[in-house]
Amino acid sequence: MRRCVHRPVPPGTGLRTRLACGPIRRHRLHPRRRALHRHRRRARTEDRLPPASGLVAAADMEALSALRGPAFDQRYRGLMGIHHEGALVMARFASELAEGEHVRNVARSIQLEQAAEIARMKLMSAALAAAALATSR
Repeated sequence: MRRCVHRPVPPGTGLRTRLACGPIRRHRLHPRRRALHRHRRRARTEDRLPPASGLVAAADMEALSALRGPAFDQRYRGLMGIHHEGALVMARFASELAEGEHVRNVARSIQLEQAAEIARMKLMSAALAAAALATSR
């Protein structure tokens, strides 16, 4: 079985990619990397990335831009929570799979920062919900 794929070419050739054909090679992956491969495969085959990716869909951004006041604030915090959760997933992958110590250290730092941001947004949401409840009485 053969498949053709576009591969990068050396700089200065004036071409962006070249068509490379060859046999499909099957290789064994470390169990941790297998999960990352499955995630990438799903991301390529779906119309948009799964919510765990942390990317916010364009439709969500358009809906956000139409909101004002407390509704905007609440939806913004929700979308940022999704974004930070996706960053946590990526940082966990990097901290476990990265070859370089520097990359692992940065990934661990990102995990701590994103977890703190998520906690801060949850506290903010709870405080605003309590304030809204108090004013509605």
